[in-house]
Formats: sequence, structure tokens, C-alpha cells
Amino acid sequence: MSLHIAYDYQCPRCGVNFIPYKKGGTECPKCGVATDDYFNFIDRAIASIKYHLEYYGKIHPGAWLVSSFADAILEDIFEILEIFKASPNITDFNSFAETVLGQRIPEHEKYLRQHVFDMVIIIKEKLEKEGLY
Repeated sequence: MSLHIAYDYQCPRCGVNFIPYKKGGTECPKCGVATDDYFNFIDRAIASIKYHLEYYGKIHPGAWLVSSFADAILEDIFEILEIFKASPNITDFNSFAETVLGQRIPEHEKYLRQHVFDMVIIIKEKLEKEGLY
């Protein structure tokens, strides 16, 4: 069993998927339209990571079924955090995360790379503050 996030959101202007994770408004990473919609993705992602650490001893569970857009983003975040944590020779987290996102997010969705990068930085910082990373 793993802790998933079933959430899909589409930009009201251009129709692309993204996660409005900022309180007070998030801009679409493709067209820039601002939305007042908010989904508490960061705290839910951290809860999922805590659950997996407690029950599996790692961030990314052995089996992960992607059943929503948020699950797909969460899997990218799991991979970045898990691989970096297990790789003591890699010291620059930001460059590493950008490289992984460049590999995992296809060219036709490259507008999502910065969006996901911003979320993974926030998640990593919160996990570090809690002594979990």
C-alpha cells in the first residue's frame, strides 16, 4: 500500500495540467494565467513521503501506480529525493533536480520543469526542517 494523491487540475485558459500549490494564487506554467484555486499538494506530498519512510524505509515505495496528474508529479519528486539521498557523490541538489526533470518530463511538457522544480525544493526544505531528509 502507498499513499497517493488523486488530483487533476487544468488551466482554465490553455488546458494544460498543473498543480495550483501556492496559497494566494499560482500562475499556469505554460500560459501564465493566474488562478485563485489552491490545492495543498506540498503538505500532502510530505505526508505521502512520511508514510513511505515509516512503512517501507524509503521515499519511493516499491510499486507505484500513477492514477492522476498529482501522482505523476509525486513520482518525479520521489525519484529526485530518493536518488539524491542515496548518492553521496552528488552534492549540488538543484543541478541534479534540474537534470532529472529534464530527463523525466518530455520536451512537449517542458513548461512543467520549473513548476515541479519549485515544488521539490519546498518539499526538500520542509523535510530537512523536520529531520527527515
